[in-house]
Amino acid sequence: MNVRLYGRLADLLGEQVRLDVPAEGCSVAELRRIVARAHPAAATAILGPGVRAIVGDDVVGDAHMVEAGDRVEFFPPVSGG
Repeated sequence: MNVRLYGRLADLLGEQVRLDVPAEGCSVAELRRIVARAHPAAATAILGPGVRAIVGDDVVGDAHMVEAGDRVEFFPPVSGG
């Protein structure tokens, strides 16, 4: 599965990471843990409370199930004015 990243996450990992997910899919929470295990330097950032998950065109919670063909993106909190 290709996962797109933005902001601080993209700075740490690049704009896209390729991950192996279970054939039966996984929750967004598990996907975050997969990213954290594969990229320990970004673990705190990806597991942070303000990071939003987007699947397709919808903002989803950590319980949302994803499959290998889903378009998944993670957006960190933003600040500024």
